[in-house]
Amino acid sequence: MISESQAEYLLSQCERWLGAKLHKLRWRLRSEHEQTKSHLWELIVLQATASAVISRHHSRDVANSEVSSLIQPEGDQESVPDIFLQPDECAPFWVEVAYITPRNPQQETDITRFPFWVGQELSKRKVADSKPLRIRLEPADTSKDVQVPPNNYWRQLLKTDKWKTFVAELESGNFKSTLCLEETENANVIVIIEGIEQGSFVSSSFPTPNVPRCAENHPIYKKIEEKAKQARNWAKSGKNKNYKPLVLFLGASEKLHQINDSGTPSSISLKQAVYSALADTEQWDLTTTLNAIGTAPWPGTKARRQRVKGSRLISAVVIVTIKNQYSGLSYGWRKQASKPLVIKNPHTDVELTAQQEQFINQINLNQVEYGDGHESWEALQPQDISVALYRYKEWRGRFVFKAGEDFSFDLEIPCNLVALFLVGDMTASEVWKDKSLDSDDYPTLKKRIGNYLWLAAEINRKIVNVNFVKVDPKLREQSRIRLEFGAFTASTEPINDSPKAYIETDASGAFTLKLAQNLITRLLAGKITAGEVWKIENNKQIGDLLKNAVSRGQEIIDVKFLQAGSEAEREPSLSLKFSPPTDTTIREDKKIIDEEKKRRKAKKSEEKIKF
Repeated sequence: MISESQAEYLLSQCERWLGAKLHKLRWRLRSEHEQTKSHLWELIVLQATASAVISRHHSRDVANSEVSSLIQPEGDQESVPDIFLQPDECAPFWVEVAYITPRNPQQETDITRFPFWVGQELSKRKVADSKPLRIRLEPADTSKDVQVPPNNYWRQLLKTDKWKTFVAELESGNFKSTLCLEETENANVIVIIEGIEQGSFVSSSFPTPNVPRCAENHPIYKKIEEKAKQARNWAKSGKNKNYKPLVLFLGASEKLHQINDSGTPSSISLKQAVYSALADTEQWDLTTTLNAIGTAPWPGTKARRQRVKGSRLISAVVIVTIKNQYSGLSYGWRKQASKPLVIKNPHTDVELTAQQEQFINQINLNQVEYGDGHESWEALQPQDISVALYRYKEWRGRFVFKAGEDFSFDLEIPCNLVALFLVGDMTASEVWKDKSLDSDDYPTLKKRIGNYLWLAAEINRKIVNVNFVKVDPKLREQSRIRLEFGAFTASTEPINDSPKAYIETDASGAFTLKLAQNLITRLLAGKITAGEVWKIENNKQIGDLLKNAVSRGQEIIDVKFLQAGSEAEREPSLSLKFSPPTDTTIREDKKIIDEEKKRRKAKKSEEKIKF
């Protein structure tokens, strides 16, 4: 959905506006990994609604009591909806936020990725001269949904006779060959090659899995049922406190097939699922009931009065889908949030007013750039490696490269990647040897950058300037370091095999690391490793400090180019400034996590004593 750095920015912005720390939401993002998308959606909605509420106030960057009273997040309170809003332009109302996830998220992810993986493997074997293929998946047993093998089995599939026969027939030019994987790791799929794709990417098609055939199986219905139960509990525990009107704010990805696939025969549409959960069908005539929920009782039979118990407490359901949309020539296709779809409850205790509905429609949920929905930081990570470093290996940011006619070149590399090279958690071979769609005639950008860096380190080419490229924290990019390498000149200066590093710290915990400019080049090119640099006696303490700092989430926030200033420093050096340690990181603050665990444990003990 969004990266961790984007989430941190939104958290900090909300805390600045509200004048209070969102400890509970931070704790959830740190520890409840299986629910990360739901908590991120809560954060995105909180930021967007807060922005809408305070949009009429002159300063959005300064917390004040007037602004903080207009929006109250759940905070440390128990048994209350997520957000209480008091906009100037309408009556106050409550918001409960939820994110819709598929019944089997791994299955839906695998079925999307599997045909592209097949296409890549066939391309490696020069099938169709490595041109992209058009692939269709069909169920082997048509009475069941398509089911591809689990992704941990895909590599084993390459060793099977079925796969080898499939590839051999394709290599012979028989594009009518199919791969049937029925009863293979519980798979139920036939892979069909339909032809060669005219574009540059593999295309795929497959029947929609998990399509609900009745309202009760629809994920929207189930979520409304879950939240209606919560609303009943809030009403009971609130000691006559009024949590009305209550708006249920639901988010979902366009990849959630059950929401977007309404054209399948006998499937339940999104609106039918909502009205099935909310409507008191006894108050409607036969035609209205049939149009709204897709089914109606036979004449003379009695309809169910309320499909979901407690749904009268929900005034409206708002649905927002994160989908791929075209946003102009300059940006092309980008993930964006759709306009909120507001469905009012026709039979609620407290109706949503026109002014409240208008306010909801004005909420801008595209103040942050969305991703593909497979953020690596959302899952549990191995305990033997820094969480931050492990996550960054999955997404390294963007490179910018430009080569001049005089063999000079400029390179922009993500700051986090430079930090990983410095501490030895990333090597040149892991970054620059990109084998996907690579050839000697047309090397990939990463391989080209690696070749230029290797040659620069080989001939001791000088860095002539550096700059810090700061990016908008709401975007899915990392800040970058710009390295400018001068024109080609043969250097006769010997390379120092015992490079020294210098470090200066301040009272805040921030520090500045100073390194010879050719050391950075050699690290990036793989001519020397971080282990070799920091094992030198005078450097070991610096290496340990740097490793601990990066593991705590301290980042490079500035870089400077220093000219040679003395006989001892006969070549230029780079100065890298690292941020101070902070207690605002989402997943690295173990102290707050432990405190929250103790608090919850103590609360459970108290509840046991009461009963």
